[in-house]
Amino acid sequence: MYQSINLVLNGYSLFLVALLGAYTRQQSNRKNLSDRLFLWIIYTVLLLLGADMLSRFEGRPNSLYPLLNQTGNFLLFFLSLILPSLWLLYVHGQIHKVSPKTKSTRKLILPLMVLNGLNALFVIASLAFGWYYQIDKENHYTRRPLFLLFFLVA
Repeated sequence: MYQSINLVLNGYSLFLVALLGAYTRQQSNRKNLSDRLFLWIIYTVLLLLGADMLSRFEGRPNSLYPLLNQTGNFLLFFLSLILPSLWLLYVHGQIHKVSPKTKSTRKLILPLMVLNGLNALFVIASLAFGWYYQIDKENHYTRRPLFLLFFLVA
């Protein structure tokens, strides 16, 4: 039952964010950095909601559930730092009214790319070593030792 409630809530959220994205896309100026970043934030949220839906398929090890669970959790951890990175760039652009070619914007992009790259490596390594999470043979998710570190970085 808990799984059904999560799927319904995530589905409802997906619907609302997709509506927001469609409206924003119609109204936005695609040459404006802030508008493009806002759209990328919406796309990332849609991906994260979809991944969260997949990550809820626990149990039933002799079905499609393990593949959905593994894929969802991997995508959640892999994409989770992209959202705050986009948000940081968006807020920076709103406060300073800058373009992507501005020196201050470019100074932000490199550290964010490095941080996201390191996260990607840790998530991939976590598949083998279980640093962030682990999914056992019965298809049950468990948090692992570096789980809190992941959220502190985010």
